[in-house]
Amino acid sequence: AYATHTVSTPPLLGCPRQASGRRSQMAAGGVAAIAPGRPDAAMHRVGCGTLCRRRPQASRITSRRLIPGPGSSLSSPLGMRLRRPLAPAPLPSRSPKSVATSATPRDTTGSAELRFSPVMASADVKTRRGRWYLMLASAVGTSVIAAAAALSAVVSYQRTRVPPTTSGFSSQVLEKCPSLTDYDPVPGLTNAHVETIFSAKFRADPGVEYQRTFLTRDCGGVLAIDWPVDRSIKDALPAADDAPVLMVISGLSGGSHDPYVQHQMIAARQRGYKACVMNCRGCGGAPITSPRLFSAGYTEDIRVTINHLKELHPNSPLVACGWSLGGNMLIRYLGEEGSNCPLAAAVSACNPFNLNMGMDGLKRGFSRIYDYNLARRIASDLISPYKNVFEGRERGACLESALKSTSLTEFDEYVTRRHFGFTSVDEYYDKSGSHWSIPDVRVPLLVVNAANDPVSPVDAIPMEKINANPYVATVITKGGGHLGWVSQKEGLTGAPWPNRGIIEWISAELEVLRDTPEKNVDEDHMQMETMNELAETESSVPTTPEAVASLPTSGFSLSVSAGDASGGDDGSDPTSVSLSSSAWSSRKG
Repeated sequence: AYATHTVSTPPLLGCPRQASGRRSQMAAGGVAAIAPGRPDAAMHRVGCGTLCRRRPQASRITSRRLIPGPGSSLSSPLGMRLRRPLAPAPLPSRSPKSVATSATPRDTTGSAELRFSPVMASADVKTRRGRWYLMLASAVGTSVIAAAAALSAVVSYQRTRVPPTTSGFSSQVLEKCPSLTDYDPVPGLTNAHVETIFSAKFRADPGVEYQRTFLTRDCGGVLAIDWPVDRSIKDALPAADDAPVLMVISGLSGGSHDPYVQHQMIAARQRGYKACVMNCRGCGGAPITSPRLFSAGYTEDIRVTINHLKELHPNSPLVACGWSLGGNMLIRYLGEEGSNCPLAAAVSACNPFNLNMGMDGLKRGFSRIYDYNLARRIASDLISPYKNVFEGRERGACLESALKSTSLTEFDEYVTRRHFGFTSVDEYYDKSGSHWSIPDVRVPLLVVNAANDPVSPVDAIPMEKINANPYVATVITKGGGHLGWVSQKEGLTGAPWPNRGIIEWISAELEVLRDTPEKNVDEDHMQMETMNELAETESSVPTTPEAVASLPTSGFSLSVSAGDASGGDDGSDPTSVSLSSSAWSSRKG
């Protein structure tokens, strides 16, 4: 059976097909036309409404059933006949209560009359009103939410538009780093989580190509060193024989493929630097060939890589930059090497410093998403493809549990702390933080962090220790997120904001180093160590002219004033000593 729909609506004037009295037929759904010779404006509207000059009003549709006529087939709608005559539907009135409703379902032997129900008409009107109210409420709600989001974005932008806070810079270095003193965030992307996620998902891949070399460790492990190929970098400058060598260490489970690492390779090569990326074991496509992995406090791989670079480029100064966990590992290395560090300068960006505080932050609020994703990523990248490497050599690690880890703490409990001999995961976090190493740094170090970093909290930055060390300079921005720093100058999908500032700072420090004789640099280290020793214990402070005379005087300005033997009126020592060092004045400006 086919359903024929007759429509009752006011006549549609001016229609050529209606005036000619021709039949109109709804082809869609197998709908037959009305009786021959009976022009009907409603049926014509359904059949060829697209040809009319104005759209008709809404109409009511009633259902009929058709059966094949004599000598006709189901495939021939024109040969069908109606089982019952069609009763024309009355025209709808303007009064809502007199609107004709659809005929109620009935069997094929019943009457085909139209039924009018004021109650159903009223319910239909209420339904339509309810839809309009719902649409209106949705529009108002959407407008309110959009206005609130816009206001929040404006307020957040004004807060993060504040110039970065800098400390520890000498005037001659700071004036050569204009990019570090002006952070221009993008309005609408100043929320910490929004900026972090946006930069991770939408930062453009520059497409840098690498040439990979491998370093084999004594334990059988393999380190992958990637060198960018100039043909994949626009405006790359040829590197001189004595050009600086920049080594970059990426964050947890990252590598040379990360866009922020590629952007730093571009910035270094456009400055004429030699550049490379050290991929931690199992990261950046590097294979795992031994059961030893990497950790936040394990620095032996960095030491081996730097010594290798020193052998390859004996005439070039070495500099390094670590991002996120790579920054923590780099500062740990600087503290262990002290004055013997072969690096000329180093940079740490988005460093968590205090791992206990960082892990506590990952367990709160929205940051738990980062914790979960990082745990699943390192489990799938480091453990799952290399289960055969660890079989029989787990060192107490529980690999099956590590594969099911849903947080970094769980993974470190099952694998990391056991591989490196810690009794608990808390002990691992406490002893692997780089905040302990800041006082032992003896090379120029730049620390760049964001105050709203959801992974590396600003409270974990050891500002007291940093301010006490003349070799450390800091840049703290109000916004930036973690590995974000989306800026207007670099574009929505461009490089992180600190990239060019980091290269400017390294160049400025190397220029200062070239102008400073090597002898004075060694004396600089000795002077600062002497002053630190004097500040540690009160008993170490010399109180007599003879004791002062035994101090090294190179680079110091000593002022000794002797009082009477009974001491001053305020009970002070009879002899006061004032020390100042050219090391501090030159580093701190």
